[in-house]
Amino acid sequence: MSSLTTTPITATTATMHLLTTLLLLLSTAAAGPTQKLTTSLTLRIPVTQGLPNPNVLPPSTHATLSTLGASRSAPLSTYNTFLFNNITAGSYLLDVFCATHAFAPLRVDVIVSAQEGQDLLVRAWETYRGNDWDNKGEALAIGEGNLFEVRLLGSKGYFMERSKCEFLFWGIGQGTWANEGVVNAFAILKNPMILLGGVSMLIFLGLPYLVDNSEFPVLLVPYTP
Repeated sequence: MSSLTTTPITATTATMHLLTTLLLLLSTAAAGPTQKLTTSLTLRIPVTQGLPNPNVLPPSTHATLSTLGASRSAPLSTYNTFLFNNITAGSYLLDVFCATHAFAPLRVDVIVSAQEGQDLLVRAWETYRGNDWDNKGEALAIGEGNLFEVRLLGSKGYFMERSKCEFLFWGIGQGTWANEGVVNAFAILKNPMILLGGVSMLIFLGLPYLVDNSEFPVLLVPYTP
């Protein structure tokens, strides 16, 4: 009687183990093709006439790779490069932030290769702020290891440069006025501080002289003790 009741329980347990194993195998096989592919890309600052030595850039210089709802940052390395790892497929905006120089923003597209199947391809273009996202600029050449360069726009200026003054000197032994390129004496009079100082001096020095030389009527009041 006990052998009759033990046999169905053992068969049911074996069947459940078999079904569990099959489900695990199916889930593993289904998750394999949908696993996200990742790649890495490297951005380099080249040596140009406007920046002959990129090593002089401040240590706070960094690059950001941002997309909708996500952003990552990479510091400037000693090789003048920015390295981004574990990049998935998508469209990104790449910006370089520097306190002394400005760089062109880039659009970076990471797409799945249709020919090679499981590989990711990186494409990059210059983009323009305020324009449509599909308005692409010049395409960048992608090197080995997804290496490409960023274009320097110029140095940043935080102060307005004033025009220099010039003095006019009489050329010794020449008999002509020689412009020595230092300060123009007439340009000093355009300074509002100089004008205010000159008017104040005229008031303080000239007004007493005018008062002393002026004849005012004297009112004689009789004195009554």
